[in-house]
Amino acid sequence: MSLSPDQLLAEADRCVKCGLCLPLCPTYRVHRDESESPRGRIALIQGLLGGMLKSDDTGVRESLDHCLMCRQCEGGCPSGVRYAEILDTSRVLYGSPVPRELADRVAKPSNALLGVGRFLHKAGADKLLPDGVNKRLLSLAGHSSGTEQFAPLYPAQRDPIGSVALFTGCQGPTSEPKVLKAAIECLTTCGFSVHIPEKQGCCGAVYQHAGYDEATDECCDLNQMVFDDKRFSSVVTVSSGCSLQLHEHGGLDTSVREVIDVISSHLTMEHFNPLRGEAGDLKRRVGVMIPCTQKKLGGEKAVYQLLGLLPGCDMIDLNGLGCCGAGGLNMVLLPQEAEQIAAPLLEEIMAAQPEVIVTSNVGCAMQLRDQLHQRGLSIPVQHPLELIAEAIR
Repeated sequence: MSLSPDQLLAEADRCVKCGLCLPLCPTYRVHRDESESPRGRIALIQGLLGGMLKSDDTGVRESLDHCLMCRQCEGGCPSGVRYAEILDTSRVLYGSPVPRELADRVAKPSNALLGVGRFLHKAGADKLLPDGVNKRLLSLAGHSSGTEQFAPLYPAQRDPIGSVALFTGCQGPTSEPKVLKAAIECLTTCGFSVHIPEKQGCCGAVYQHAGYDEATDECCDLNQMVFDDKRFSSVVTVSSGCSLQLHEHGGLDTSVREVIDVISSHLTMEHFNPLRGEAGDLKRRVGVMIPCTQKKLGGEKAVYQLLGLLPGCDMIDLNGLGCCGAGGLNMVLLPQEAEQIAAPLLEEIMAAQPEVIVTSNVGCAMQLRDQLHQRGLSIPVQHPLELIAEAIR
């Protein structure tokens, strides 16, 4: 899936170093260091390709590893430089920031979180993490008691309008089973039959951005085998990170859609329980944190449209540096960096005092919970669909 060295150089050379990416880049805004910017990292990669720099140079390695892959720079680049492909390929050629064993453990649906915790403990890395991160991973795994079991089919609850396949991802069944249940409830309420194929696996993002091409291809092949099925009109995802990966690199013939987008197109006020609205128990201040991956997909409008159906929902935009700092496994391997990136976002949260925070990416949710916990804040972090499911019961 990565570029060849010649293709990498050609793509890197498209960067004209104009600097319009700088104010969009979270790591540059924190460090104010050119090597922590998109154009700076591209310059480093050009130096590696030209033999002027060595990949084992600590400064070079750290600058490349710090990238969160938020891809905000791509949205502001007048030359249309494919920054993510440049960084992904550099990790194939010059080394990954993520140990392969860790990536493998994360990508296994049966023990994703518990596997991460065990790996960190074995490597001694758990001692370097803030109190909340590893404890959060282990507590989530322990709370779920292993993988949540789901039926292969959930029939539509009203006049059928279609049939979809729900992509659970490697983290969903262990970390966010309530989100999957909420998605099923909302989809079946709208009239969709929901299939949950048994042998599905990781979307491949954890491998893609770590530079493990062969493993990425294996994920792609598995998902093509499982989801290219004429019974499904589309594959729906609850996590925007999975959705972006499947959309860009999944190679599926079946269309991939965010579940929020699907539901926002079909859910109306008639689906809601009127007693909940009349009692006023749906009124709350809701902090909305749009993940970087959802911005890349252009899915912000659907989130606000869906939450706008909730009676008395007071929405508060939470932006920070435009990224929560999770950055895939950056929050585990580079916790201090993740905390620095999250700091402005947490300041906004503390000032706004929302009653609940919603975000539609599993990594972002884990990062926010951990950062809130470290600051002694007990604000719940949920998926938007959990609020919607509560309102239609």
